Amino acid sequence: MGDTTVSRWCDEAFDGEFLWASGIAPPLPMHHHPTWQVGVVRRGRLGFRIANWESTVCARSVVLVAPRVPHRVAGERDCEVEYAQVELPEHRVPHWWEDQSFSVLDDPSVLDAFDALLHGSRSELPRGDRLRLLADFIEALREKHSESPGAVSSDTLVRGVTARLEAVTDRPMRLADILDEAGVSRSTLLRRFRRLLGATPHDYHLSVRLRAACDLIDAGHTLAEASVLAGFHDQSHFTRHARSVLAMGPGSWRRRRRVCE
Repeated sequence: MGDTTVSRWCDEAFDGEFLWASGIAPPLPMHHHPTWQVGVVRRGRLGFRIANWESTVCARSVVLVAPRVPHRVAGERDCEVEYAQVELPEHRVPHWWEDQSFSVLDDPSVLDAFDALLHGSRSELPRGDRLRLLADFIEALREKHSESPGAVSSDTLVRGVTARLEAVTDRPMRLADILDEAGVSRSTLLRRFRRLLGATPHDYHLSVRLRAACDLIDAGHTLAEASVLAGFHDQSHFTRHARSVLAMGPGSWRRRRRVCE
């Protein structure tokens, strides 16, 4: 976010990464996360663009975004916002979320459960108590969960292609090779990909490789090494794409991860 105060921290009890931000929010380009993202607009308004759905989310609303679903976020000009979120690894999320790309919920019980989880993560509560807060939050989501207008359903073709793209992180993949494996026409694949994810296979795979490079940085590789191992020409090539797709440069990513160490 732009002229903002930002705080990040991790809760090792359930591998959740939290963010709290307050201030003026600039537009973030299309990006996605490897985790489930649950955010609350606590004050002000944020615009979300996810696949074919676009709306302004007002204060006291919860936004649920599935892993690897590209989305854009933008604050209104001169409008201060307060935003909090938790990113949850897939193994912490129950199966009833799996066919959902995103939802917007406005329910006091969900907000209360989120606030309890948020505050509990920064306290000295025992691990078991923090896990119970997570269970309470997920149960509140389950009770109120419903598809928001514009939500997109599962597509086995797209899921198969994304799985293939996620398995190749050391080089770009040609669209012709993807089409050969998928056994469909170019227009069919692009149409269904855009309908479900709001992106092309190329853009999606680029984001996957950027995340792979960041994982390599987390593992101790230098920026130059991670760039080459993820199939980029050099470090500057990787850095340029990271800033446009991940909404941060590799250096910022490395500093962000250190917060959680």
